[in-house]
Amino acid sequence: MRIALPIMAFGLALQGCIIYDHDCPGCDPDRPGDRPDDYPDRDDDPDDCESPCDDDTGDVEQPPPPDYGFYLTPDEAEQGQVFIASLRADGEDAVDLASITDLRLFGEVEILASDLRSSELLLTVQVAGDAALGLVDLLVELDDGSAAFEDGVLEIFPAGSGHEAGGTDDGSNPCE
Repeated sequence: MRIALPIMAFGLALQGCIIYDHDCPGCDPDRPGDRPDDYPDRDDDPDDCESPCDDDTGDVEQPPPPDYGFYLTPDEAEQGQVFIASLRADGEDAVDLASITDLRLFGEVEILASDLRSSELLLTVQVAGDAALGLVDLLVELDDGSAAFEDGVLEIFPAGSGHEAGGTDDGSNPCE
């Protein structure tokens, strides 16, 4: 038994395969159409297309992205401010705000808390004291895996410039 296993392994190692260098019997490479890979309807050049061209390799027209119409109220704040904002959707394809799974404001702006109401999502927003001035964009992720990007939903102004969130332009106090 000790000798039989090495002899069988050696016998198996001597096995091999034979490779023939001939395509097929009766196929003449000088005569086109006789070879199995030379079919008359084969298109070697995808740019050489007769009219009408029936290939689907061209640009496919994508449907326009949905218009959710997300917006923040108030839409302006000053550096270093903490305020409550209302996120709403009133676009052509308005979405149920309960389907929002994640919100992200870009820049030195942080969402501290959120509370869903019947027609709005209340957000507690903190603007960093050294936040860059200008517009802040919003990314909204929905429960179906899609996402919406809204440009410039919030504008950051310098501290003390009179553009506090919820403030009025005429300087009057709306609570009096």
